[in-house]
Amino acid sequence: MIQELHCFALAVAQAGAFIHCHSSLSEYRELYQRERDNLLQNEETQGQDPYSLAVYSTWRLSYEKLDGPARCFLQVCSILHHEGISEEMFEKAALSQLNLEDSELQSNVTELLNQLGKQDSGWSSWTFQKVVMRLGAHSLIEHDHQNHTYSIHPLVHHWSSTTMKENRHGMQQLVLTIIGLSTSLTRTDEAIKYRRKLLKHTTNSMTSLELEDINPLVGMHIAWIYYEAGRLKEMEALEVMAMEKRKRISKNVRTW
Repeated sequence: MIQELHCFALAVAQAGAFIHCHSSLSEYRELYQRERDNLLQNEETQGQDPYSLAVYSTWRLSYEKLDGPARCFLQVCSILHHEGISEEMFEKAALSQLNLEDSELQSNVTELLNQLGKQDSGWSSWTFQKVVMRLGAHSLIEHDHQNHTYSIHPLVHHWSSTTMKENRHGMQQLVLTIIGLSTSLTRTDEAIKYRRKLLKHTTNSMTSLELEDINPLVGMHIAWIYYEAGRLKEMEALEVMAMEKRKRISKNVRTW
């Protein structure tokens, strides 16, 4: 059970209090698998623990103290895989010259990247670091010094997705677009190594998205990530979608 709670001390304490008052370990595990969100936000599971707030309530208080860019980045992280989140991805996307041929999507992605460090045609690493530091001050993100990446605890990762409610679908589209914009199709060793690091983030960001929700240019770049990972079925589906969308766009332009 401790592994399922990812060794998060407050969650373990709450589980112990609940088991002591209401159930056995096996019953709690079964309930946790079905009702994780309800258990982690229920303050009645605290028992005699001197810390009076439930896990989710603790994070909610921290979330309410964050400014807009920090909240936005936390939500972005909840779409990505919880490990291996790099500044490099956002910087590459911010500096990309690719044209999405979708003015609304282009504007929304630019607005998001502006909050994280995009400045006109450049990138401010200091702005990005300040956003990360605000999350770090509330223990919502950790820095992997060895790999120069960031991670968030799996429970925080799951909880932070609940802060988006009906906006999650739109955020998924934006995050996948950022991944696509950050990806070049060159065959240099550096480019190949970078694309391999994006696979787990791509897979997470694609969850529950329909192919029709993906910009065709983004789809072609994501297809390349899948191709190099040997996931040819996903690659082919994205390529077909992208070609069909481009045909429809061309047909509409000729009609006008």
